[in-house]
Amino acid sequence: TALGGRAVAADGTSAGRAAGRAHSAAAVSSDALLAAWGRKVRDAILAQRHYPARAVRMALEGDVLLVVRVAVDGRLIAPPRVAHSSGQSILDTEALAMAQAASPLPPRPAGAGGGEPADFEVPVRFRLDAPR
Repeated sequence: TALGGRAVAADGTSAGRAAGRAHSAAAVSSDALLAAWGRKVRDAILAQRHYPARAVRMALEGDVLLVVRVAVDGRLIAPPRVAHSSGQSILDTEALAMAQAASPLPPRPAGAGGGEPADFEVPVRFRLDAPR
C-alpha cells in the first residue's frame, strides 16, 4: 500500500527503499546513455568543421555555442541556433552549416529516456593554430 507517497510492505517495512534504489540506478543509466548520445551528436557535428578560407585570411577566431534539437531518429527537429555568438558572423554561419551537414545525427540509444526530442549544446571552437 502507499503511505504518504512511500511504498510500504505488508509487514510494515519500507518496500520503497529497494524500489527507490532500482529506480535511481535506472535513472543514472538513462542519464548516462543520454550524455553518451550528446557526445555522439557533438562529435558528428564537429567532424563537419571546415575553417572558412575568408576567416583564415582575416585571422578570425572565436567560440560559438550551438543548440540543436534532435529527434529520436537523429533528425534535426528545428534549425540549429546560435546560443552564444563568436562575434564573427562568418564563424557563426559555419557552425550552423556544420550542424546541418551532420544531419541526420546519431539516433537516441535504447534506454536513453523516452521518445521525446533532446536539446544539446555544442561548443564549436575556431582557432587558427588548431588542426583544420
